[in-house]
Amino acid sequence: MYINPINFFLIGLALWKVIRFKKLYTNKPIQFLLLSGIPLILVFTSFSLFRATLPHWSGPGYVPLMLVASIVLPGFDLSKADILSWLSVRKLLSGSVFFTMMLILPFIWLINYSPVNWGSKEPVEKTGSGDFTQDMFGWKQLSYQFDSLLLAKHLPVLDFVDIKWFPASHTHYYLAKKYNADMYLLHRLPNIHKYAWINSKQHGLVSGKSYYHLALSNYNRNSAKIMNRFFNKVTCIDTLQVYRGGVLMRYGYLYECKNYYGTFTSPLIKNRRIIEPQK
Repeated sequence: MYINPINFFLIGLALWKVIRFKKLYTNKPIQFLLLSGIPLILVFTSFSLFRATLPHWSGPGYVPLMLVASIVLPGFDLSKADILSWLSVRKLLSGSVFFTMMLILPFIWLINYSPVNWGSKEPVEKTGSGDFTQDMFGWKQLSYQFDSLLLAKHLPVLDFVDIKWFPASHTHYYLAKKYNADMYLLHRLPNIHKYAWINSKQHGLVSGKSYYHLALSNYNRNSAKIMNRFFNKVTCIDTLQVYRGGVLMRYGYLYECKNYYGTFTSPLIKNRRIIEPQK
């Protein structure tokens, strides 16, 4: 579905033709494209046998295979491949574009304008949980409301902390970045991903310093409770709200995490576990 079923069929047809005709699979440019795509697809498919993966991980592997299809299929008579004679590569490509547009247009409306909250309605602190359309919506609203809070309450500009790379990366981009504030993640390597390396190149967490933390109701992971392990006091400053189509979609809880203990050790340095603060 991600690659488009019609494109997938055309790629399969092209690979069948490459296998059938020796002059194609011995062609150096085609060999290069095949070796750029097929191993990547096989690697991530094998990962999926043992752990959860996302479908777009193997996506880049299909790009060179699309180029293979564009090389070997022009002028190819599908009727000779024992496929219905009314099919043609041109018709399939037109159908591929039509299929893509029929998916894109509804999703543009669904993500940006739909008044339906597809996620949880209760409890309140989990509002919007499970609604994947909110991943791509509402961040500018949160950013504007954060700006207003800083002005209305005369809040200082502070760096941010979080426990999960998503949605921390969005908070970093939409809220922290425009104030030149850093984002630090306090958790195990599987939860913070590239931020383990990003944090090591930033100024670093400072003992006794305060930080902001934005907890989202659609990503409720008890993040504020976890912050209590690393800070003397965690206080909710205000509640932000995200609306779509005039309907409340989710909440954002802005916390001030005061007096950092200095007890978190980067997973790049020590064991992949959260270091508890000293009593």
